[in-house]
Amino acid sequence: MDTFLTNILNFQDPTGIRGTLRYIDTEEQTLWLNWEQRSDDRPLFKTGWKLVPGDATLLLYPQDSTQLDALQHISKGTPLEMIIQRDPEGHRRILSFQDLSLPKEIPL
Repeated sequence: MDTFLTNILNFQDPTGIRGTLRYIDTEEQTLWLNWEQRSDDRPLFKTGWKLVPGDATLLLYPQDSTQLDALQHISKGTPLEMIIQRDPEGHRRILSFQDLSLPKEIPL
């Protein structure tokens, strides 16, 4: 069990995660996600999605105030896909995110 937890919580490299928005704490500048899936299929995270067992929640930190502002407009319960990575301070930092309730952007 310890090896499983160590592996699933390893965010040393960019990691794809999916879940639903639980809460944004504007004072602490953090986000709580109901965490449902994880992918290590770098760099595009198109495959390799594995279910996260149980009712896992994950504390995440936006990259900057611009990203926090964008996240604040997302409603609780919205499905999100993110790429995150542990920063030098040990925080799980959001590198990028996509609101899965919106249609995918198709480049021209």
